[in-house]
Amino acid sequence: MDAGARPPKDSSEHGRRHIVVVMAVSDVTTMLSNLTVSRRPGQYCIVDVRDVASGAEPAAIVRESEGTTAVVLIEDVVGTEPEFVAAWLTLDVQSDLATVGLTAAVATCLADEAIACNVLAGRLHDHILVAHRDAPRAIEALKGLALRHSRRVNIAPTK
Repeated sequence: MDAGARPPKDSSEHGRRHIVVVMAVSDVTTMLSNLTVSRRPGQYCIVDVRDVASGAEPAAIVRESEGTTAVVLIEDVVGTEPEFVAAWLTLDVQSDLATVGLTAAVATCLADEAIACNVLAGRLHDHILVAHRDAPRAIEALKGLALRHSRRVNIAPTK
């Protein structure tokens, strides 16, 4: 199995067993040229876990030495005014966790547009939290980044 290959997942259908192998992309230029972005519905906040409504399920949790942070929908925040109201964008390319440069390219692209981003790495995808009001501009900027890399990949070298 290639170093970038994911371990097989089992799936069953009518008693038959199937093996599904999911390949992660590890070349940053290929990732960027194939980059698409999807937006989760809702407005998200990054808050102390103590400010999450009882029964609410955080979308993400980060444990730090100073305390536990939760990413939740705005309606699940209690007891505080959120400092940052975000849109949750998912980079739909399936990235290898060891790839160098994807986060830097995305952050630089957004910084060039004066858009702050907070990155969460999932096992299969990277997720970007941007100010809710900046989400349309962020998506357009990332589409432009993909287009620039797509052209770079598709240009044949001249002799």
